[in-house]
Amino acid sequence: MKRLPYVRRQAILDHLRDVDFVDINSLQKQFDVSYMTIHRDLDILEMQGDVSRIYGGVKLQNNTKSIHDLTIEKRFKNNMESKIAIAREAASYVEPGDIIGLDASTTALQMCPFLLNMDITVITNNIHVALQFSNSQTVTTLLYGGILRKSALSLIGPMIYEFEKNFNISKSFISAKSLCLKWGLSDITLEESEVKKSLIRRSGETFILVDHTKVDTSSMYTVCDIKTIDCVIMDDRTFFTPEQIDVLEDIKKQGVNLVFAKK
Repeated sequence: MKRLPYVRRQAILDHLRDVDFVDINSLQKQFDVSYMTIHRDLDILEMQGDVSRIYGGVKLQNNTKSIHDLTIEKRFKNNMESKIAIAREAASYVEPGDIIGLDASTTALQMCPFLLNMDITVITNNIHVALQFSNSQTVTTLLYGGILRKSALSLIGPMIYEFEKNFNISKSFISAKSLCLKWGLSDITLEESEVKKSLIRRSGETFILVDHTKVDTSSMYTVCDIKTIDCVIMDDRTFFTPEQIDVLEDIKKQGVNLVFAKK
């Protein structure tokens, strides 16, 4: 399976913490990717404030730690095994010819390697997701237009409402910070919540991707209520407390299909 760019960029940062400076040719050989791929990685890390480009190479920014904690790379590392299991299960619901929506979540991002060879169309506001399909011969990718949210490299803002009018989506795969019976799916970022709502509005089916840390919690901005959800895909059942299982059973009574991904 192709290594995701986030893993590679995190490895670049970890390497720079050990050596302070590295030349681009060394990075290319170390990660066995093209010269342009390394340049792309460094452009993104520089834009996020993690590194400084200097002649022939790159060094770590002095303030990398505080800035890096806010980026998608930090979120990407959280509960990675669970996210991969959820993503694999979610990808099994995608069929040839589908038009699918993927939000800017790291769990949706993990679906990409499982979809690379499918004849599908992907609509997303996540630049990272779009890049995953850049070399695919079968996947057509459409980006929601908008304002760049630098910490996540996602596109947000009022332009999404004009964009959404043009497309019908077979299935959307959405994640967020919290899922509970009372408030449904909720998130901590208003702008990202609006994009998720847009994808859901245009979708025939809505799949919610959450791990055990997000169930029976709530956040400030509601994305959708429980009755809007068709299916919730989660990590292994053994991770959940009895109280969380009770909440999930109540959600199931609302007509929502519950799927626990295998470890």
